[in-house]
Amino acid sequence: MAISLHNSTNIPRVGFASPFLGSNSASKVSISVSLNSFSNLSFKSVETSRQQLYRISAMSKAESSSSNQVKVDISLSPRVNSVKPSKTVAITDHATALAQAGVPVIRLAAGEPDFDTPAIIAEAGINAIREGYTRYSPNAGTLELRTAICHKLKEENGISYTPDQIVVSNGAKQSILQAVLAVCSPGDEVIIPAPYWVSYPEMARLADATPVILPTLISDNFLLDPELLESNITEKSRLLILCSPSNPTGSVYPKKLLEKIAEIVAKNPRLLVLSDEIYEHIIYAPATHTSFASLPGMWERTLTVNGFSKAFAMTGWRLGYIAGPKNFIAACNKIQSQVGCIILIIFIFGKANYILRALVQ
Repeated sequence: MAISLHNSTNIPRVGFASPFLGSNSASKVSISVSLNSFSNLSFKSVETSRQQLYRISAMSKAESSSSNQVKVDISLSPRVNSVKPSKTVAITDHATALAQAGVPVIRLAAGEPDFDTPAIIAEAGINAIREGYTRYSPNAGTLELRTAICHKLKEENGISYTPDQIVVSNGAKQSILQAVLAVCSPGDEVIIPAPYWVSYPEMARLADATPVILPTLISDNFLLDPELLESNITEKSRLLILCSPSNPTGSVYPKKLLEKIAEIVAKNPRLLVLSDEIYEHIIYAPATHTSFASLPGMWERTLTVNGFSKAFAMTGWRLGYIAGPKNFIAACNKIQSQVGCIILIIFIFGKANYILRALVQ
C-alpha cells in the first residue's frame, strides 16, 4: 500500500494505490481525496480506507488463486471401477423412497423376513443395553457367542468347531467378503452357479479374482450340474460358492448331489468351498438341509457362513459368522481387525447358550 501526498493544479490531494491487487495496471486501485474538499480528513480515516483496500486485495487474491488452482485427480482405483453397485441395495433404496413418498410398495428386493425379531431376542438386547453391555467386544466376537455357535453347529449341522475357528461379523455379507479376500489371489477363479446373489461376483472382483459363472437349468431346479462343474475347473480355480437353500432360486441341494460335488472338489487340492447357509431355516418339507462341511473330507476345505438375519428376522442387527479351519479363520479375523468392530449386545453376557437354544427349539 502506497500513500502519497502531491499537488495537482495546486489542489492538495491524498492518493492510495494498492500493489497487492497485482502488478498489472488494470488491477490497481487508487483513491484520491481532495484535501480542499475534506478539510477535516484525518489519518484515522486514511487508515480505515487502507484496511478496506486490504480486504479488496485479499478477495482479489483468492479469486486469482482459485482460477489458477491445480485440478485434483479424481480418478478411482481400477479395483473399485471393476465393481458394479449392488442392484439389491439400489432397488431397496428406491422402494424405500417410494414408500416415504406415500406410494404403496410391495418390497421384493432385500431378503427381509415378514415377521419381527422374536421377543426373547428383543428383550435380551434391551436388557443388555440397560446393563451397560454397549462397549467393544473381542474382535472375533465374545467367547460366549462363539461357544454357543459351536454348540449350534455341532447339534444342528453335525460339524465340530472350537471358538477359535469362529469369527462373528457385521452380517454374513461381511463374513463372505472377508473369506474371499482371505483365500483368493489376483488371477484366481471363483466359481459361481447362476442364478446367484448379486454380490458374489463383485466380491471376487474386489479380491482381483475372476468370477466364473456356471449356468443352471430350470429343469434341474437350478441346481449345479457336477459334470459342468468338473469341466470348468482349472489350475486357477480357488473357490466354489454354494448357496443352499439358494438365494435367489429357493432350491435346496439334496445330500446326494452335494456328495457328487464333494467328490469333484476332492480331486482338486487348490479348490475350496464357501457354503452360504444363511437361509438354512427357510425351508419346507420334504427338503432337508445338509451342511457341505459335514460331508466326508470336506471339513478341511469348507468355509461355512451363516447368521441370524433370515431365520430370526434380525437383518438390522447385523450378526453373521464364519466357521472353518483355523488358518483360514485367523486370516478372516486379521482382515476384520482392520475393517470393523463387533458389538454383540445380545450374546455379550452369560445367557448366550440359553438364548441360542431357545431360538432353535
